[in-house]
Amino acid sequence: MRWIKPSLTSIYSLLGKPPPAIEPAHAFRVEAVRQMMMDAMTGAGLDKSHPQVFRKISFALGIHALWYARSDLMMALASERGETFAHENIAAISGLFEGLLPPALRYDPRAGSQGTNGSAARYGPKRR
Repeated sequence: MRWIKPSLTSIYSLLGKPPPAIEPAHAFRVEAVRQMMMDAMTGAGLDKSHPQVFRKISFALGIHALWYARSDLMMALASERGETFAHENIAAISGLFEGLLPPALRYDPRAGSQGTNGSAARYGPKRR
């Protein structure tokens, strides 16, 4: 008996569940996010130097996978073009996720270094 299926493509397949369905109205937005992430890589010349990140973005199964691929994209951009360039690109890309993610994963640019899940909005700014 095989415990691990040879065609595992995500954590959902490991758990035996299908990936969350994308609403048809949002499918074009998911592809727009994917395209912008890929354009950021090709524009910076990273598709050749970081092919694993490019493949991860290309073959991501949905909006959640693309959301988590942002960190890999950030590292690749920062390593080649600098952190400021990477932050600017990631901020622009993160805005495209608006309305596609559950509230716990929402991007909040006001949170700054306190996180991107809106914790600053719930608990207020850190006191020093």
